[in-house]
Amino acid sequence: MFTGEDPVKTGLVVSLNRPGGNVTGVSVLTTDIGSKRLGLLHELVPNAATIALLHNPKSPDVERHLQDVQSAARGVGKQIRLLNAVNEGEIDAAFVAMARERPDALLLSPDPFLTSRRDQIVTLANHYKLPALYEWREFAITGGLASYGPSHTEPYRLVGIYVGRILKGAKPADLPVIQSTKFELVINLKTAKSLGIEIPATLLARADEAYLPALGKDEVQERGLQRSQGAPGGRHRTRHRPGGDRGGDQRPAAQPQACVPQRLDKNAQGLEIHRVAVDAAAHHVGSG
Repeated sequence: MFTGEDPVKTGLVVSLNRPGGNVTGVSVLTTDIGSKRLGLLHELVPNAATIALLHNPKSPDVERHLQDVQSAARGVGKQIRLLNAVNEGEIDAAFVAMARERPDALLLSPDPFLTSRRDQIVTLANHYKLPALYEWREFAITGGLASYGPSHTEPYRLVGIYVGRILKGAKPADLPVIQSTKFELVINLKTAKSLGIEIPATLLARADEAYLPALGKDEVQERGLQRSQGAPGGRHRTRHRPGGDRGGDQRPAAQPQACVPQRLDKNAQGLEIHRVAVDAAAHHVGSG
């Protein structure tokens, strides 16, 4: 078993310590870290008074996550604006509301559907200059400001260990369900710069990865001109954990990830229409 939900609540096991039956495995904490993620967003955008929380009301543990986030928000003097989305159209509608109400930041709730709309959500958030914290590192790599969530690789390593023990004769009922507690904080430095956000040194030091996308064509040409004039420059992507064991490890350059609205998929035309409607609504509110 490998699940992101509470295995006891869903009936997969009797208890975490003594699962019983013929099932055991790894449970990934996703909904129980809402307060931690709200705290990180507060560090990224300390002056944010109102934070929009985009969530799927049909998600299994939505109430527990919501209570966790709201409790943390009260502790740091933040207001939470709850926005529901159960389909692509409601994601568009949520951003229409955000363009009208102008929250200071966005927190995305953990949910498989919202994760599947990663490109749509990241593109809209960046288009409207909305600092956002997401769950999975792929959001930050795609162009989101930052992500904090469970490690993708750690649960599989733990599952492999259990598979080995079961193959050697251990009974699943006697193996406690492991809760994976390894999390990753990823910060996209290019997006932070485009949003005018200076990442605190203390937060950067705790990041597992400070991601700098490859330069675009225009930036490469500009750097080349600077180099020809004696200024430093180059095309690279730096992945590192400041102060950690990765040092200044540099990896091969990847294709640049766009952080501006672009045609993403078959829904792009509808997305463009949505943006026109939002811009018109924002202009109306501003002129009023």
